Order: sequence, then C-alpha cells, then structure tokens
Amino acid sequence: MKNKILNTSLIVLFFVVFVMSCKKTAQPEVSLIPEIESVNPIYARNEEEVSVQFKGVGINNTSKINIKINKVELAAQYSGYHNVVKFKIPKSFFSSTTLVSSLEVEINGKTSKKVDNAIYSNFFPKLDRFIPNIARIGDEVTIYGYNFMPDTNKTSVSFFGNNNTSLKGKVTYIDPEVIKVIVPANAETNTIAVITGTNDVNYSVVPLLFTENIRILKY
Repeated sequence: MKNKILNTSLIVLFFVVFVMSCKKTAQPEVSLIPEIESVNPIYARNEEEVSVQFKGVGINNTSKINIKINKVELAAQYSGYHNVVKFKIPKSFFSSTTLVSSLEVEINGKTSKKVDNAIYSNFFPKLDRFIPNIARIGDEVTIYGYNFMPDTNKTSVSFFGNNNTSLKGKVTYIDPEVIKVIVPANAETNTIAVITGTNDVNYSVVPLLFTENIRILKY
C-alpha cells in the first residue's frame, strides 16, 4: 500500500515539475511582419497596375491590405497568388517633381519596413542594352536606354581598366534613347557605367551600371 502511495506521489510530482518547466520555457507569441521581396514592374506609369511580392505573413481574400507609396495610402488587393498583392499607381502621382517612390505594405495591421527607391517613374533614366558586346580599343559602342539627359556635360560613359580603374569614353552622339561612345585606351573586359541626370525640376545625378560585361579584345 505504501509503495502504491509512493508511486502515485512521484507521478504527481513529475507532472507538476513538467508543467512548471513548460511555463518557464514557453516563448512569447511572435507577431509576423511582412517583408517586401520584389516589385513588378519597377518602372511604372501613372494608373499602371503594380504587383508586390512579400514574405513573413500569409494572406487570403479576407486580409486587410494597404499600400503606402511616398506616404500616400492606397487600398490593395490580394492577387490570388501566394503572398502577392496588387495596386494601381494613382493618376498624376509621378510628375516632374516625383520620379521615385518609397513603398510600404500593411497586412492586417502589420506594416513592413519601408523600402526607399522601390518604384521608379517611367520617365526615370534606365539602361536597355549595348552593341557590340565584343570590341577593341577605339571601336564605337552604341548604348540603348530611356530618358538619357542629351547633354555631354551631364551624361558620361565609363569603361574599366586594371584594378577597376574608371576610364571615361568619348561620347560621339547622344539623344534620350541612344548614346554612342568610343572604347578608351587601357579598357579591360568589364561592365559599362553610364552617369546621366533626371530631366526634371529637381535635377539629380543618376549612376547606371550594366549587369553584363563588354569583352575587350587586345588584338
């Protein structure tokens, strides 16, 4: 009988210790915050639809979703795809004084960290491609893009030499969509950098860099 009582007491004691241990190690509930992963398109027009993909919290048709672009609050919609919402750029949002926008996403009262320079106006300078992709010193390379400042005092093109030394090429022609430039001496296989400006009342310098390299032949 004593052994039975002792066993019962040990079981109760073990249960109490287990419960107390669980209380001590229990973690507080984590509030999930949305984290912006990508925006499409990055270059947008007024009244164009933009999609934002994020992680950190799930959404569905009943989720309350808001977007802030440059602190302008907009209603957004669930796209039907996993963690993707969509909204429209307001009419007249982008202008000669607003070429870039920050972005925040709010899901069910939880707001993401603000991403600066998340969406660019379609009037913001951008690169498209260059030809040829193989050249020699002294050859002319044609760069295509959008919204270049057509002024050789405000737009320049650089190649790179040893140790990534910047080498400015001679610009022979420029308009808002085309730049022609001569490959400078000592240029090596590397990327091409274009420095231009915004054609707006708040003129600012815009550095642009191709993601692919131009191959420079030495013979």
